[in-house]
Amino acid sequence: MVSIKELARKVSAMLGSGDCQVLNADDQGWNLGRYVPDTSQIGRDLELYKTVSLDEEILRTALWNGWKEES
Repeated sequence: MVSIKELARKVSAMLGSGDCQVLNADDQGWNLGRYVPDTSQIGRDLELYKTVSLDEEILRTALWNGWKEES
């Protein structure tokens, strides 16, 4: 699992300057608005498995949204 803070830093390092400031990063405990369900059972039941790395998916998503790779 990757925290939002870790993901923001990874995306910034891959696509930007690497500088990243995460505001309100301290977790105050359970928050339904930030709940991410465990998808392992549906993966087993439907035989769905991760085939793309997080780094590759970040790049694909950025390109799909119009980000241009620096040459």
